[in-house]
Amino acid sequence: MVSTVAVQTLQAQLKTATVQASRSGRFTLQITQEQLTSLLHARLQQRQDVPLKDPLVLFHPDRMELYGKVQQGNFLLNLKMTIAVTVTPEGKPQFEIAEAYLGGIALPQALREGIASVLNEAYLGAIGPAATGFRLESIVISEGLMTLSGRIR
Repeated sequence: MVSTVAVQTLQAQLKTATVQASRSGRFTLQITQEQLTSLLHARLQQRQDVPLKDPLVLFHPDRMELYGKVQQGNFLLNLKMTIAVTVTPEGKPQFEIAEAYLGGIALPQALREGIASVLNEAYLGAIGPAATGFRLESIVISEGLMTLSGRIR
C-alpha cells in the first residue's frame, strides 16, 4: 500500500534517529515495507525517465524483494528482484541483487550489478545527506521490517 503518511512517518523517524544519535552517539531506525514502498513510489513519481512502475517492497528474513512493472514502449513486463543488503566497512549500505527476473526471464549478472549500482546511488541521494556523519553498523531484515543501527562517526 502506498501512503504519503508512511513517507512522512519515515521522515519523522529519521529526524528522531538523528536527535537520538546526537544525544547518545547511537541510533536505531526501523523501516516498514509500506514506508519503503511509499518512498520508492514517491521518488519514481518525480523521475519520468525510470521505467519502473507500481513498486512493492517486501521484507523477509535476510532479504528484500522488489516487485514492479517495467514499461518499455508498448511492452509492460513484471519485475521481481531479490536483494541482499549488507554494511560496507565504511558504514554504508551495500545492495546486491541476488536474483532478478523481468517478464519471467532471469537477468544476467552484469545487468544485476548495474541495477545494484543504481540502488546504491539512490540510497545516497535519498537518505545519504540526512545520514552524513553517521556510520551504519548493522542492517537486519526480518519479516516486514528492516532495522538499521549505527553510531556517530
